[in-house]
Amino acid sequence: MKKMYLLLACLLLTTAVLSVSAIDTTEVQLHSPHKAPLRLPDLPMTTTGGVQINAQSLEGKVVLVLFQPDCDHCQREAEVIREHLEAFDEYVLYFVAYAPMREIQQFAKDYRLDKQANIFFAYTDLQPILDNFESIPTPSLYIYSDQQQLVKAFEGEAPIEKILEHL
Repeated sequence: MKKMYLLLACLLLTTAVLSVSAIDTTEVQLHSPHKAPLRLPDLPMTTTGGVQINAQSLEGKVVLVLFQPDCDHCQREAEVIREHLEAFDEYVLYFVAYAPMREIQQFAKDYRLDKQANIFFAYTDLQPILDNFESIPTPSLYIYSDQQQLVKAFEGEAPIEKILEHL
């Protein structure tokens, strides 16, 4: 009888370990990068100032932040970026959303990023986001070199320390 209990205990332990392993694997797959453009993407945008531009035409070091104004993860990411503004001095940041322009403007104001010389907020349609990045979590942050090459992609809220490592 003791052997049966021991066998049952081993079976339950093995099942538990395999279940945890399956969860960890699923977690990695959910957070693995999607199709991140290796060069600045063909992403038409309209800035909050009404200027129409395309991400492909941007020069210098660029950080694209795809966000939604009502996303709490995006709000936290904006806060930590604001707290580390000096680290982004050599970059131009574009916070890009598929949301009403008034919400984008309010987000910029709420997180006190609207008056920063190197930070812009813009609207884009959903289709160019899907064409370039597929369906991605927000926020997603993409760092591009001054040669327009992808340096690092962060999909989902990322620790600021990890972002700063790649600037």
